[in-house]
Amino acid sequence: MPGYADVVSQRCAHPSARQRLGNDTEVLSDLAAASLLLPTAHFAWDLFAASFGLDTVTKLADTYEASLHATAYRFVRFWPEPVLLAVLEPGLRKAERDNPSAQPKLRVRSVYSNSGWPYIPRNKSAAEGGPLHRAWQGELIRERSDLNDLDVPTPWRLELSAGVFPYMDAAGQLRKRVLALYRQLPQAASVRLAGAST
Repeated sequence: MPGYADVVSQRCAHPSARQRLGNDTEVLSDLAAASLLLPTAHFAWDLFAASFGLDTVTKLADTYEASLHATAYRFVRFWPEPVLLAVLEPGLRKAERDNPSAQPKLRVRSVYSNSGWPYIPRNKSAAEGGPLHRAWQGELIRERSDLNDLDVPTPWRLELSAGVFPYMDAAGQLRKRVLALYRQLPQAASVRLAGAST
């Protein structure tokens, strides 16, 4: 878990970008686990009455006794508006790994969305001082935003809910990551926001 994305976001339609479907046992196992832990009928109903944000994801993860990461993916799957989840952790670029003076930056590890969003490359670094960097420093972020923090042009205004969440990796080490949920604001809200800023 969290499994495979329902929507593959790649720069081009290369055969390696195609989803693994059908009798792929990993896909079937992930789907079965999600259905057992976060059953569609109950989860979608609970989400229907909830508000947008990571506070809802956290409450649902506790309710269903599922991982925060898996619950966030399920949240994106069933949220009724266009939503994107970005997971970020500190890391180096491949070219920097042999450089002892290279400093890790907060970088995108995975992206998952329920509709068409701009392509966000894996390993893309977040801007220093931006909302994702502030989330990494411990601030709970809930604000109007865009994807400029990741140097990705966005045609819409967004709402961002982000925070830092620790987890245990496969080696038993405690690590931190930023979970960032973006949702597209309705057009009217975007127009009001633009008018207020002029």
